[in-house]
Amino acid sequence: MRRKLSDQELRQALIELSQWHTQLIDEAQSLTRSYPFKNFMAALMFANRIGELAESANHHPQLNVQWGRLDIFWWSHDVEGISTSDVDLARASDALFNTL
Repeated sequence: MRRKLSDQELRQALIELSQWHTQLIDEAQSLTRSYPFKNFMAALMFANRIGELAESANHHPQLNVQWGRLDIFWWSHDVEGISTSDVDLARASDALFNTL
């Protein structure tokens, strides 16, 4: 079961996830990051890798693919905000990006 982070826990997570920030999506906070790419296909290929990660975790982000960029938004509908799962998946997203 997911648990919504307290304000203090979220502040602490954002220290570690220094390239992430929060943004309101559907009136709930989300963890958001933009990843840069050299073209559309590279961004799309990374989006597919994030999709595999999401499927394995049974937790699905919003993905916006553009030329040279992928924006990811992790949040949990069931807790109406950012959960421990979202932080874990943001870390996993960064780890995937660092393997490129």
